[in-house]
Amino acid sequence: MSQLISLLSGQPVIENNDRWQPASASVATLPVMSLEEWQNAGCPGNAGLQLQANDDPEQLPAAALQLPLICLWFERFTDGRAYSQANILRRRMGYRGDLRACGDVLRDQLVMMEQCGFSSFLIRADKNPQDALQGLQRFRYRFRSDV
Repeated sequence: MSQLISLLSGQPVIENNDRWQPASASVATLPVMSLEEWQNAGCPGNAGLQLQANDDPEQLPAAALQLPLICLWFERFTDGRAYSQANILRRRMGYRGDLRACGDVLRDQLVMMEQCGFSSFLIRADKNPQDALQGLQRFRYRFRSDV
């Protein structure tokens, strides 16, 4: 079963085909690269970018804002730096691509992640994505900071 949940037209769904894979994977359809890998490869526009918690999104080259996917890495669910990165990318920098939460991603975080600008969530491998999907649909009203 896929561990990827995406927001499609505002509705969360479990995606069966994740077209993004780590650049090191031999079956990578579209590669996801670390910031260093991406820069060393000449900043390709068809790649996804994975930022670590200590990467500063405000220091990214302008080309990064045109990428179709940026993954923000949660080393531990208790580390909230990726929430700030997401907010900076969406609201300050105007990023419009898929902003994905990766790493230690759990059901109880999804609503807050969505409010910070995430549009997809790669749930931890040991967790049930159906359960996580229900957690995302649990709240009827959302906080909106853009109003």
